[in-house]
Amino acid sequence: MCEFLSCEWQGKAGHMYYDICECEPCCGEPCNPADGVKCFLCWCCPIVSCFSAVKLYSYSMDQNCALVNHCCIMCIPYVGGIIFNTTLRHNLRVKNGTEGSVIGDCLASTCCCCACCSGCQNLRSVDVDAWSWWEHMDEFGVFEDPCKCCIDA
Repeated sequence: MCEFLSCEWQGKAGHMYYDICECEPCCGEPCNPADGVKCFLCWCCPIVSCFSAVKLYSYSMDQNCALVNHCCIMCIPYVGGIIFNTTLRHNLRVKNGTEGSVIGDCLASTCCCCACCSGCQNLRSVDVDAWSWWEHMDEFGVFEDPCKCCIDA
């Protein structure tokens, strides 16, 4: 089951379950209280976490953040979040060079018992700059060409 869900990623992302308490490098290296608070605010405050997730999603597709491409997908009732989280995990897994399947990405990122661990693994696989939107506000746009969901493997 763990192979199907791609629990073990290469590099600093580590294992989806066993490395759940590993704050470094997702909150900054070396881990310190200021980065920890910033990380907590960016991922645990509802409005702010949307900005962070959209910035991470655009990073996963190697694009600048744009309203149409990255924000509107979450507005689709019922399935928007599933599509968003699945493609985010898929894109980051492909960038990481880890084998897996889209079905496994969907289950890992949307199942109630796996979603938090999957999200932490996603954050550990990237640098803070991938989701820190406040430093890149001037780069946000309305549309980024081409409009796509997944990067090519």
